[in-house]
Amino acid sequence: MFRILFVAVTAALLSAPAVAQPLDQGQGLGQFQSPVLTLEPNRLLTSTLFGRRMVSEFEAVRDEIQRVTTQFENALIAEEQQLTEMRGTVSPEEFRALADAFDKKAQDFRRQTEERETDLSRRVETAERQLLQAALPILDGIMSNLGAAVVVDRRSVFLSRDAIDITDLVIQRLDETMGDGTAQNSDQELQD
Repeated sequence: MFRILFVAVTAALLSAPAVAQPLDQGQGLGQFQSPVLTLEPNRLLTSTLFGRRMVSEFEAVRDEIQRVTTQFENALIAEEQQLTEMRGTVSPEEFRALADAFDKKAQDFRRQTEERETDLSRRVETAERQLLQAALPILDGIMSNLGAAVVVDRRSVFLSRDAIDITDLVIQRLDETMGDGTAQNSDQELQD
């Protein structure tokens, strides 16, 4: 994998004119033109208006799942204690029926919790895809303006100049085009 990345970056560097060429001041894209640009993709989720709203919503859902889970677990502990205390006062058949009902309740709740967590994970993945889809035309435009052949995840770069990092610019443009995403969601709801 590293060899493929190295070959791609080397080819981009060799096929491009010079790594640091001044840009026209009117483009507002920085001071350098480069065949290789870097991006911090995780910052798109943590620093854009859309990403911050989604993270906040997902954390609220996760916290609610945890609150309900803790509350239910506490209720199960109390119910289990009652069952333990009842063991000597009811017939074995009656106790077995009560214990089976308790187990079913606990298993059903665990299944529901897993479903909620899976649904939350899917929603997070969908939001990340939506954000990256919105970023693609922005990235393409920046690449075209800067004469870039490739955008590389900054975390995989050993050493680079900050001038080729376009993360802040992409965040700014995403905020301008999609805001926090609520307008797009209400537009989609109207279309559905």
